[in-house]
Amino acid sequence: MALLAKVLRKKSKAKKGATSNALQKIEKNITSLKIRNTKIGKKIGKYSYTEEEHVSSNRRKRPTALERMRRLEKELEKNDEKISKLEIHADALEHAALFAEVAKTLKFVSEVLKNAQTVSTMGMV
Repeated sequence: MALLAKVLRKKSKAKKGATSNALQKIEKNITSLKIRNTKIGKKIGKYSYTEEEHVSSNRRKRPTALERMRRLEKELEKNDEKISKLEIHADALEHAALFAEVAKTLKFVSEVLKNAQTVSTMGMV
């Protein structure tokens, strides 16, 4: 029985820190995606400059610059979608943690009220 109690305690401790760990991982992913987006934005600016520069002079570089620029824009859109989804998940985790704390508080309050009621009924007798 003691071994089972130890295992159950370890699981409950792991669950308490799980939401904070998940939030930290989500925050890391969001920051890395934002950094990628800034780098992609710089590359898009470079390719748009290349495309404008070779409008009439070099016809081979212009289409490749356009293709790369479009590919990078698609990647930028995908990263933005990922960021928004991760932010939604982070908000959901924060709300779940908040609701869990509220539930614990309400349970404690109900126990206190039950104890107060039993004490008051004992005083009436």
